[in-house]
Amino acid sequence: MSHITRAIEQTLDSYGIAVRVVEVNLNKDKTVQFCLEIKSGTMLSDIEKYKREIALAIASPTGKVDIQAPIPGRALVGITVPEIPKERRLKQESIYTKYHPLARIIYSCMVFFNPGKIV
Repeated sequence: MSHITRAIEQTLDSYGIAVRVVEVNLNKDKTVQFCLEIKSGTMLSDIEKYKREIALAIASPTGKVDIQAPIPGRALVGITVPEIPKERRLKQESIYTKYHPLARIIYSCMVFFNPGKIV
Protein backbone atom coordinates (compact mmCIF):
# COMPACT_ATOMS: atom_id res chain seq x y z
CA MET A 1 0.00 0.00 0.00
CA SER A 2 2.88 2.37 0.63
CA HIS A 3 3.75 2.54 -3.07
CA ILE A 4 0.17 3.55 -3.87
CA THR A 5 0.24 6.15 -1.11
CA ARG A 6 3.42 7.67 -2.52
CA ALA A 7 2.07 7.52 -6.07
CA ILE A 8 -1.04 9.49 -5.06
CA GLU A 9 0.99 12.09 -3.17
CA GLN A 10 3.55 12.48 -5.96
CA THR A 11 0.96 12.66 -8.73
CA LEU A 12 -0.96 15.47 -7.07
CA ASP A 13 2.28 17.19 -6.06
CA SER A 14 3.38 17.24 -9.71
CA TYR A 15 0.26 19.36 -10.42
CA GLY A 16 1.00 21.71 -7.52
CA ILE A 17 -1.47 20.19 -5.05
CA ALA A 18 0.09 19.47 -1.66
CA VAL A 19 -1.53 16.44 0.00
CA ARG A 20 -0.61 13.84 2.58
CA VAL A 21 -2.23 10.43 2.98
CA VAL A 22 -3.10 10.16 6.66
CA GLU A 23 -5.26 7.04 6.70
CA VAL A 24 -5.89 3.92 4.61
CA ASN A 25 -9.14 1.96 5.05
CA LEU A 26 -9.92 -1.50 3.67
CA ASN A 27 -13.64 -1.59 2.98
CA LYS A 28 -15.95 -4.62 2.98
CA ASP A 29 -16.85 -4.08 -0.69
CA LYS A 30 -13.28 -4.94 -1.83
CA THR A 31 -12.17 -1.33 -2.15
CA VAL A 32 -9.41 0.65 -0.49
CA GLN A 33 -9.98 4.23 0.65
CA PHE A 34 -7.04 6.62 0.97
CA CYS A 35 -7.84 9.63 3.18
CA LEU A 36 -5.96 12.78 2.20
CA GLU A 37 -5.18 15.83 4.24
CA ILE A 38 -4.98 18.81 1.90
CA LYS A 39 -3.28 22.16 2.24
CA SER A 40 -5.61 24.96 3.32
CA GLY A 41 -6.90 26.94 0.35
CA THR A 42 -6.78 24.04 -2.10
CA MET A 43 -9.86 23.87 -4.31
CA LEU A 44 -11.57 20.47 -4.14
CA SER A 45 -12.33 20.72 -7.86
CA ASP A 46 -8.56 20.76 -8.50
CA ILE A 47 -8.23 17.30 -6.94
CA GLU A 48 -11.30 15.96 -8.73
CA LYS A 49 -10.09 17.03 -12.17
CA TYR A 50 -6.97 14.84 -11.81
CA LYS A 51 -8.80 11.60 -11.01
CA ARG A 52 -7.75 10.01 -14.34
CA GLU A 53 -4.11 10.86 -13.69
CA ILE A 54 -4.36 9.30 -10.22
CA ALA A 55 -5.93 6.15 -11.69
CA LEU A 56 -3.06 5.92 -14.18
CA ALA A 57 -0.38 6.50 -11.54
CA ILE A 58 -1.67 3.76 -9.25
CA ALA A 59 -2.62 1.38 -12.09
CA SER A 60 -6.23 1.10 -10.95
CA PRO A 61 -7.68 -2.28 -12.01
CA THR A 62 -10.77 -0.61 -13.47
CA GLY A 63 -8.99 2.48 -14.78
CA LYS A 64 -11.05 4.62 -12.42
CA VAL A 65 -10.97 6.03 -8.90
CA ASP A 66 -13.78 7.60 -6.88
CA ILE A 67 -13.12 10.87 -5.09
CA GLN A 68 -15.21 11.88 -2.10
CA ALA A 69 -14.56 15.52 -1.34
CA PRO A 70 -14.91 16.05 1.55
CA ILE A 71 -15.56 12.92 3.60
CA PRO A 72 -18.72 13.70 5.61
CA GLY A 73 -17.91 14.80 9.16
CA ARG A 74 -14.16 14.92 8.55
CA ALA A 75 -11.71 17.47 7.13
CA LEU A 76 -10.32 14.91 4.68
CA VAL A 77 -10.70 13.97 1.01
CA GLY A 78 -11.23 10.30 0.17
CA ILE A 79 -9.88 8.48 -2.86
CA THR A 80 -11.46 5.04 -3.25
CA VAL A 81 -9.74 2.44 -5.40
CA PRO A 82 -10.81 -1.11 -6.29
CA GLU A 83 -8.48 -3.58 -4.60
CA ILE A 84 -5.98 -5.24 -6.94
CA PRO A 85 -6.51 -9.01 -6.69
CA LYS A 86 -3.56 -10.80 -5.07
CA GLU A 87 -3.08 -13.14 -8.05
CA ARG A 88 -2.81 -10.15 -10.40
CA ARG A 89 -0.20 -8.49 -8.16
CA LEU A 90 1.83 -11.71 -8.07
CA LYS A 91 1.51 -12.16 -11.85
CA GLN A 92 2.69 -8.59 -12.52
CA GLU A 93 5.68 -9.06 -10.23
CA SER A 94 6.63 -12.42 -11.77
CA ILE A 95 6.48 -11.01 -15.31
CA TYR A 96 8.90 -8.26 -14.41
CA THR A 97 11.24 -10.30 -12.24
CA LYS A 98 11.69 -13.40 -14.38
CA TYR A 99 13.62 -11.57 -17.09
CA HIS A 100 16.31 -9.89 -15.05
CA PRO A 101 17.34 -10.04 -11.38
CA LEU A 102 17.23 -6.23 -11.08
CA ALA A 103 13.80 -6.01 -12.70
CA ARG A 104 11.99 -5.70 -9.36
CA ILE A 105 14.05 -2.64 -8.44
CA ILE A 106 13.55 -1.13 -11.88
CA TYR A 107 9.80 -1.84 -11.76
CA SER A 108 9.55 -0.20 -8.33
CA CYS A 109 11.40 2.88 -9.57
CA MET A 110 9.10 3.18 -12.60
CA VAL A 111 6.15 3.86 -10.29
CA PHE A 112 7.89 6.87 -8.78
CA PHE A 113 9.53 8.32 -11.90
CA ASN A 114 8.27 11.83 -12.59
CA PRO A 115 9.52 13.28 -15.89
CA GLY A 116 8.12 16.71 -14.98
CA LYS A 117 10.80 17.11 -12.28
CA ILE A 118 13.78 16.46 -14.59
CA VAL A 119 16.00 19.53 -14.96
